[in-house]
Amino acid sequence: MRPIHTFVDSGVLRVMVTGPFDMHLVFDLWQTCQLEQNRYHTYLFDLGGVRKLRDSGLAWLRVFNRRAAKAGAGILLMNCRPGIAKRCVSAGLKIGLVAPHLAVHAATAHNRGVGPKGTGGAGRIASVGVSL
Repeated sequence: MRPIHTFVDSGVLRVMVTGPFDMHLVFDLWQTCQLEQNRYHTYLFDLGGVRKLRDSGLAWLRVFNRRAAKAGAGILLMNCRPGIAKRCVSAGLKIGLVAPHLAVHAATAHNRGVGPKGTGGAGRIASVGVSL
């Protein structure tokens, strides 16, 4: 099974990572995201399949976050396991809560403050440096 799967929708790149997130993925992630080509305004990293976030993977996310902000793009980490989410937040990254079955359009609606009926807005996505 390939560790990186991608989906594109209206300038949003969703990157699903499975297995350990470490230095072995870095080259493939740079090739996949193509930040320098300004193809996407938002990068969604779905880490639901990540068993272990190693220091090298966390460092890559931090570097990518800074470079994306400079390029005018935003990133969102979603579906993180609790331990991984805690490490990412401690490193200054923001985590969004999105059910895996939601489409990118639904995620965009949540980012604008539209929560599921009866939730009082719960389930909104927090994003970094992007306004959709």
